[in-house]
Amino acid sequence: MEPKIPLSEVERLVEIKVRQVLAEMLGVATQPEPSVLSLKNAVLRLGYQSERQLYKDIESGLLRVGIEIEDRRRPGAKKARYFIDIPAARKRLASAPEKRKGL
Repeated sequence: MEPKIPLSEVERLVEIKVRQVLAEMLGVATQPEPSVLSLKNAVLRLGYQSERQLYKDIESGLLRVGIEIEDRRRPGAKKARYFIDIPAARKRLASAPEKRKGL
C-alpha cells in the first residue's frame, strides 16, 4: 500500500510543528508582536474583558489620547477610531496609581 502523503511533506510538517513548539517553550515569538493595535484587538492583550472596560479607562484619563492612545479617525468623522500603543499602555497600567499624572 502506497502512502497517501509523501514522506517529504510529512517531514516538512513535522519540522514546522517542532519549531512552533520549541518557540513556545523558549518564549521566543515566531512573529514579532505588533506594537500598535486597534481597540478591538488590544482588549485581551492588555487583560481587559471587554472593549467597554477599555473605553472607560480612556474616558477616565487612565489611558491618554495622544500618548497611549492614537485617534485615527478620518478628517470630518465624528466617531473615533482608537489604536493603542501596547508597550506604552502596559507601562501606564503597571505604574503605581499615585505616580500617574493626569488623573
